[in-house]
Amino acid sequence: MTKAIHKMILFIVSVFTLMAVTGCYVEEPDYKFTNPYGPLPHGNNNNYAYNNNDYTWNNNTTVGRQKNINGRVIIVDAGHGGKDPGTSGNGVREKDINLTIARKLGTKLQEYGARVVMTRNSDIFIELDDRAAAAEKFKADLLVSVHADYIGKSNINGATILVGKRASQKSKLIAQSIQSSLLSAGIECRGVRSQGLRVCDGHSRPAVLVETGFLSNYSDAKNLKNGWYQSKLADAVADGIAAYLATH
Repeated sequence: MTKAIHKMILFIVSVFTLMAVTGCYVEEPDYKFTNPYGPLPHGNNNNYAYNNNDYTWNNNTTVGRQKNINGRVIIVDAGHGGKDPGTSGNGVREKDINLTIARKLGTKLQEYGARVVMTRNSDIFIELDDRAAAAEKFKADLLVSVHADYIGKSNINGATILVGKRASQKSKLIAQSIQSSLLSAGIECRGVRSQGLRVCDGHSRPAVLVETGFLSNYSDAKNLKNGWYQSKLADAVADGIAAYLATH
């Protein structure tokens, strides 16, 4: 074996060893758009529901003080989409339910005066890192990601509020406020839990992830297909967010 081949083998082994130790880290793209409320990569303005600068914010005459989040920037992230359907169960695809509820949530938050940025407003695929980076790009007061759950045991049901492993105290308090609002609305909630979530941990802004229910559970799946229940759930999440942000 020549010295050149030996050095090449050592180099390749070193590279793979480094990757195994540190992981394949890919730096997030630098978001420098001319329009501060322009679209994320992989889409155009028709794919997103951005408030524009001439949006007329709600004020205290139309929104109760405890729900007035006038001008707060909230990223509403409909999980999965496009080539990524998420989970499915009882005839329901997660990506579809996520988008429907996220739209309703965005509309309610706008009614409360928030400046809402949807990571997607149609059935398109958005990378997790792009979703997370949007929170920094827009200097969001909150990123809320909407998902549905699945588990092998069909008797388990209810919503769950998740925060990242690196969650700030603000993220935890918002999650608790959402939990209280869901329970007040008569929606079963399994509590607030922490786990590693790229969409929540991949930035420095407050973030929560709402698992709206279990598609593996017949009752949850049936509810999540129901427009009335979707609105009830979205309103409860919005109320929980507004209850915290209006006073902090």
